[in-house]
Amino acid sequence: MYFNELKRNFDYYKALAKLFFITCLSCAVFMSVSIILNDKSSSLNLSDQTTTEENLDDDIEQQPDQTAHLDIVVNQDMLLSALLKSKSINPKEVTILEQELKKRKIPQKVYKGDKLKITLKNTDQEDMFNIWQLGLYSFKNSLQLDAFKKDDNFIIQNQSIELMKSFVKISSPINSSLFDTLKKLNIPLNSINELIKSYSHQIDFQRQVKANDKIELIVEKYAEVEGNLFYYGHIAFSKLSLGKNTYPLYRYSWGNNQTEYFSKDGHTYKKNLLKNPIQATRISSHFGSRKHPILGYTRMHKGVDFAAPRGTPIYAAGDGVITGMGRKGGYGNFVQIKHHSSLSTFYAHISKFHPSIKPGTRIKQGKVIAYVGATGTASGPHLHYEVHINGRAVNPLSIKTSTANLLSPLEVKKFRKYRDYLHEVSKVLDTKDTYVLGKTASSSNG
Repeated sequence: MYFNELKRNFDYYKALAKLFFITCLSCAVFMSVSIILNDKSSSLNLSDQTTTEENLDDDIEQQPDQTAHLDIVVNQDMLLSALLKSKSINPKEVTILEQELKKRKIPQKVYKGDKLKITLKNTDQEDMFNIWQLGLYSFKNSLQLDAFKKDDNFIIQNQSIELMKSFVKISSPINSSLFDTLKKLNIPLNSINELIKSYSHQIDFQRQVKANDKIELIVEKYAEVEGNLFYYGHIAFSKLSLGKNTYPLYRYSWGNNQTEYFSKDGHTYKKNLLKNPIQATRISSHFGSRKHPILGYTRMHKGVDFAAPRGTPIYAAGDGVITGMGRKGGYGNFVQIKHHSSLSTFYAHISKFHPSIKPGTRIKQGKVIAYVGATGTASGPHLHYEVHINGRAVNPLSIKTSTANLLSPLEVKKFRKYRDYLHEVSKVLDTKDTYVLGKTASSSNG
């Protein structure tokens, strides 16, 4: 009986031992599988990783000989090299790529909206990566590019993106200023400046532009043949409506790459002096006797003060030669330009000079010569602008200026034919969104 009791106990503990062994074996198998899966998952996560511009440094694990993929949508215009260096990419590799692109005369600037796909490889240095492969889709450059790493250099393959060029019509009330209005319409800055400089020969933007005045444009548009991306190019036609008066301008090219805006009769509005040597919206002080805002007494104010933010570009009012620049008492930093024997202009309170100018430099009308500041005796940033005829200061706003005839009689006939063509385009655009000009492999966004 005792033996039977002992046997039952032995069988019980034997069964319990078997159960314990099976349980331990199961746990060991589960843990081994988990470790294998985790290792495999970690490897897959790194090699298949796709990151965005913002989280590159956080998401890439620092494991040598592993690759990671980076997708970037460019958020501002900049050099490709600067963008790559900002992403912890080996500067030596960036320089090699930069030199290879330069040899092939491939544009190195990328624009907002351009797309990059980059395969990166870790280096021995912490937080630094080499390029294994780079793909660039640059819409504004009309460029699709692939760069492959081979030894210590890159193999480059590139092709043009086919674009559809057309004319579109845009109109808008002028809200704060013509410059701001055109900028909000996404017109390129170079096209805005070109148009405003042409209008500045006949329009006083400080006094003539009022609320609810209107601008109407016919603009070049470049768009993907298949896709939604587009950008605007040159302004082919502009009609500025100020009250009851309208001011049409036609952009026309002729001769050896000469381009200018003309009136409907083929005359340029370009005069020997600009009405406004600055894109400012307010005159803070007029020509004549006034009480000085700092000195407190009345004296002759020999020019016009244009209020503008510090750093605003100042343009040469006309063709001429720099005859003086430096610092002069209450005027602060100044530039003086001699336009011909009896005419000169004077610009004061400058923050800094354009690096291209010095005494004796020949300057073209509309060229940036300096930037607005508050040097000398000034209550705030502004441009003090004077015009001198035969050595005597005259009111810059009332001076009469002459125009130049740029087109020959034969060229005027060609211009009028082009003008009539733009009128027909305008009629079509009253009923359609676009006037298609055809496909092109490159843009003219210059």
